[in-house]
Amino acid sequence: MTFVEILRQAQSLSHDERKQLAILLIEGLDNVSQKPYTLLDFAGIAADFADEEDPQDYINRIRQEWNNRP
Repeated sequence: MTFVEILRQAQSLSHDERKQLAILLIEGLDNVSQKPYTLLDFAGIAADFADEEDPQDYINRIRQEWNNRP
């Protein structure tokens, strides 16, 4: 679900429900961990990318995509 879809659904709520939702979202921000990530936190995150593609071909493709971006 995208942010826009969530926003559209929230707009269909009553004023009191939107207010309650806003409070819950703000309170939820306090519970988010501010711990910095370590390299080990990312272990295996993209393991499936290398399954079928040669690493050098992957790098070349990514560079080409980067160079061709608008």
